Amino acid sequence: MRRCLKWGSLGFLTLLLIGCMGFAVPIDLASNLALGWLIFLGRFAEIQINGGGLITGLVCLTLFAGGLHLFLGWLHRQIQGEGGDPPATPWKRSWTTSLVAIIVLMFVAGLTSVGVAHQTGWLLTSSEPLLSSGGMMAAKRSQSVNNLKQMGLALHNYHELSASLPPGGTFDPQGRAHHSWQSLILSQAENHVVYNQINFDLPWNDRVNTTSFRTVVSFYLNPGIRSAERDSRGYALSHYSGNALVLGGDKNRVFNDITDGREHTIMAGEVPAKFKAWGSPTNWRDPGRGINQSPDGFGSPFQSGANFLFANGSIRFIQNTINPRILKALGTPSGGESITNDSY
Repeated sequence: MRRCLKWGSLGFLTLLLIGCMGFAVPIDLASNLALGWLIFLGRFAEIQINGGGLITGLVCLTLFAGGLHLFLGWLHRQIQGEGGDPPATPWKRSWTTSLVAIIVLMFVAGLTSVGVAHQTGWLLTSSEPLLSSGGMMAAKRSQSVNNLKQMGLALHNYHELSASLPPGGTFDPQGRAHHSWQSLILSQAENHVVYNQINFDLPWNDRVNTTSFRTVVSFYLNPGIRSAERDSRGYALSHYSGNALVLGGDKNRVFNDITDGREHTIMAGEVPAKFKAWGSPTNWRDPGRGINQSPDGFGSPFQSGANFLFANGSIRFIQNTINPRILKALGTPSGGESITNDSY
């Protein structure tokens, strides 16, 4: 018993050490193998059983078992009665039941084998990586979506209070950059502590504002990105950027300016590289550069595309392979392009 506890503890500590080193796949695999059945039990309760189909299946199985029992009983009597003597032992129902159970198990095993072969073939021919921390990456992607939703809600609250969207950045009469759209919406995002610390009369990178803009804002960080939270100067970064045509420059736009439809106009999205500080007044990009095509464009660590916040508050995942013309149209608030939901 002590030996089992010793090896079990050693294995747990090994998996924990591997996870701390950044290799989450073994832990994800072990947890799925050990606890995956619990998730299955939770989902099993959500299964809706077709009553008619269940009754039909039971009737067919009963008829099959009855017919098989009669046939095997007759065959048993014929075999034992070949010598002219009556059968020593009649065919038992338990024998038929056992045989039917074996046949059902073989049928289920056959279906399982087909499923395993199908999934194995899919894994070998899929363009997706064979080993990945799927569950953990899905959770990170979901958190990134929530971050964008929080920004979207803050932008809408800002518009309601100020009768306009925040400018991409604010600048003084001398042209010095002061503050970003992400700084201006902090109060509407319920981050009053950091917002109240900022001196908006001084540039964001003034020494007076150093502490504020070195503070990491959690919903400006994409959990799927493993990189430093601050730049070389110590300023806290943002893994999201505004659409240059909606949240760019020093112009205050209103929702009525978006004549192409809010549901077809990008406001902000995930970025893959060249992160700017969330306080930077020039944190905007052009969606027309493509998705995961340029370090200066939009993109994400999530395979095949990136999440975007639209002007109506919705979040959508757009594939890398989107038609460039459609992507450019989604970036323009009043380009007059005709776009449908099924075009991207």
